[in-house]
Amino acid sequence: MNGNSAPEILREKKLRVTNVRSEVLKIFEKKNYALSYNDLHNELRNKFDMATIYRTLATFVENNIIHQVPLDAKTSYYALNNPPGAIETSHKEHVHFVCKKCNRTFCIDEILIHNIVLKKNFKLDSLKIIAEGTCGSCSNK
Repeated sequence: MNGNSAPEILREKKLRVTNVRSEVLKIFEKKNYALSYNDLHNELRNKFDMATIYRTLATFVENNIIHQVPLDAKTSYYALNNPPGAIETSHKEHVHFVCKKCNRTFCIDEILIHNIVLKKNFKLDSLKIIAEGTCGSCSNK
């Protein structure tokens, strides 16, 4: 996303610029960690109905604007692909870092995962690497 405004990003992806899409994208740009549907719903303060927010998330995933973070089966978390200041990765497999103090999840785009060698006749569909520890904000408290 690297410096483009929400409307520019949506136009780049050939998506209609709507209030909900712009606002959801601005929230992702403002935060530097993964967000759940509930996080977004709380940030938006009930401006949009649940179905509209879910459809927006699905559209953003389909169009490679955000990606789903593989944490647990109960709650889906999403993170912005290539947020400002991140390495342009076209969002390859990467490490996710979970802070054990604030429970926020961060994409560590600087550590790309590639060249996984599997046993013969094994096929990799996805790779999930979760690192856990204390984030910079919590470390400084």
